[in-house]
Amino acid sequence: YEQISIPSITGTGPERTIMFKTESSYSDTAEINFSSNIENYVVQFDGAKYITFDKIKITSPGFTNYQSTYGRCIEIFNGAENIAIKHCRITGSTETSHLSDDMAIIYCGSSFCNDISFDHNNIENGSWSVYIEGQGAFGDEELFNICIENNVISGFAYKGIYMKDQKNPVVRKNIISYSPTPVSQ
Repeated sequence: YEQISIPSITGTGPERTIMFKTESSYSDTAEINFSSNIENYVVQFDGAKYITFDKIKITSPGFTNYQSTYGRCIEIFNGAENIAIKHCRITGSTETSHLSDDMAIIYCGSSFCNDISFDHNNIENGSWSVYIEGQGAFGDEELFNICIENNVISGFAYKGIYMKDQKNPVVRKNIISYSPTPVSQ
């Protein structure tokens, strides 16, 4: 089990990106898996810039103690930008009794992050599959260039994609399937 937090790294830029990628023969076995009742993420982009994840499984089986519930796979905040997640399998908890954003598979809430793309991923389970919200509707607090395309999104308990306070978002060619299950609250 492993948890990764990636901060801003000096020297990264358009010509100097950092890529985490599996070799083709290991793409079914390379997995980052973590569950915690303290830090709610498996992979966190904390101000990181120019980072790509390609062909990696990111999994959170979730944690609940009936007072708190955690299950985020990816958390993006603190000015992270130019982040690309592609060809990954991102799987969250199947716990459906809590519908809070603490169980969102991909989460960027009330934060300033730009140029983030999710392309050709399988995003499964959680309360929300994708939850991306800017800081407000005052122009300079919106998120720019968030792209969610060519993904298969399924198994979520509440919403597949939630976006608020965005400028130039692209959401296209996703397959989103919702199968309602009874939720007890």
